[in-house]
Amino acid sequence: MKSSDLQKKFAVGFRSLIIALLCFMLQTTFATASHAQSTKISAKVAKAMASGGLQRMILVMSQQADLSGAQQLTSKADKTRYVYETLREMADSTQPGIVTALSQMGLTPTARLYIQNAIVVTADGGKAIDSPAVNSLAARADVASIETDDPITADPLEQLAATGNPPSGIAWNVAWVNAPAVWASGFTGKGIVVGDLDTGVQWNHPALINQYRGWNGSSADHNYNWWDPTTEASPVPIDQDGHGTATTGIMVGNDEQGNQIGVAPGASWIACRGLGPGANRSTLLTCLQFMLAPWDLTGANPDPSKAPDIVNNSFVCPFCGFQTAFANLRAAGILPVAVPGNFGPTCGSVFDPGTYPQVLTVGALSYQQNIIAPFSSRGPNTSAPFVVPEIVAPGTTITSSVPTNAYAVGSGTSFAAPAVSGAVALIWSARQYLVGNIGETIQLLQSSATPDLSLSCGSSFQPNNLYGYGTLNVATALGIPTGSSASTASTTQAQTKASLGSATSW
Repeated sequence: MKSSDLQKKFAVGFRSLIIALLCFMLQTTFATASHAQSTKISAKVAKAMASGGLQRMILVMSQQADLSGAQQLTSKADKTRYVYETLREMADSTQPGIVTALSQMGLTPTARLYIQNAIVVTADGGKAIDSPAVNSLAARADVASIETDDPITADPLEQLAATGNPPSGIAWNVAWVNAPAVWASGFTGKGIVVGDLDTGVQWNHPALINQYRGWNGSSADHNYNWWDPTTEASPVPIDQDGHGTATTGIMVGNDEQGNQIGVAPGASWIACRGLGPGANRSTLLTCLQFMLAPWDLTGANPDPSKAPDIVNNSFVCPFCGFQTAFANLRAAGILPVAVPGNFGPTCGSVFDPGTYPQVLTVGALSYQQNIIAPFSSRGPNTSAPFVVPEIVAPGTTITSSVPTNAYAVGSGTSFAAPAVSGAVALIWSARQYLVGNIGETIQLLQSSATPDLSLSCGSSFQPNNLYGYGTLNVATALGIPTGSSASTASTTQAQTKASLGSATSW
């Protein structure tokens, strides 16, 4: 064979090899891209697409803000403003491109969030969001994941039984954690604001009206103090369930008759309705955003200076992916308190957000005993190598406020967590230098808790997977002598009233 023929055959073979390699590389690239797209689309989104029923979804952006600079700031006010401004800047710089793309697809960005850089998307005209649109969004580098916007309700396991009457004097659970001893020392939570993310609140309940930040003693202003992002949005604080009114009562409740159901009766409260009718995952995110920088009743003019100091989260939302949002709230110097859930006595039964390292998770004790309630979820934490719950408080046979102007008895971890939220309000009113210093505050709560030892659920005494570091004792946390809870409760009502002062001064 001639040399020229060999060269021609070699050239043809080489070109064939190159073409084959290019085809393989393209196939691999397409396969990798396809796999990347599929991993971004949650199983729930894929299932909803397959049935033609996907109408709302949440796009989580790839870029999330770096808030490490907040650690260098000392005051809670500075931390909150820095975090708010940094999150807004990140959202404003990364979201416009995808908003334009959504518009071209006939999709509406219902909410542009920054507490966690994300966009809530709704199909126009109530139509379903189709697969090509979802796949196209998943192919974008600026989209990290696509999630469903599932409905969220209050825990159906937690039922409130109406009593018709308020408690007589100081509620047992309030005395149990030695809050009255702290009141007697002049600290009632005054100057501290707690936020309640729940089913709403009956704001003018006799046990709550004077503690509402929007009430000046003669008229109400709900701007910056209330937000309702549900489909049944109300411009006035309401509670169609009762759960949120009860959790708020455990934090701050106190009427003018000496019936004290709240751990921190001198603190103020604000609220956001993230649970109940018309609520979903995005309403919870919106409420967390409201707690970072509350806005007026038009949804405009957010102001981080009006953020609460503590946010109580008496709900579970398994696999909701809110860890970034809670981390951002904590970076802002705002303490998120959460529940582990009511799925005990099974071990490893704690659910989000109680599994997150950024929240303080609270288990429930049985009535007048330092014994874990049967329903209270236990560790070990299957999501991270730290103990949950971290602390426990009374959570059964708890009397609190409910609509309308009534009282009820309930049990659940949702009724234990607010006691810890209220306790932190007491501590921060007494130790102003701790406000916004969440790490040191949690260490104080842990070190002052009454130890409850257990080897159950793979525990090693203390901290353990049932009680964490033990039972909340807010007086011990502040170095205040207690004596018996019963005697303390009976002798401090007059002192408490005097220290609270007039309603308009709260």
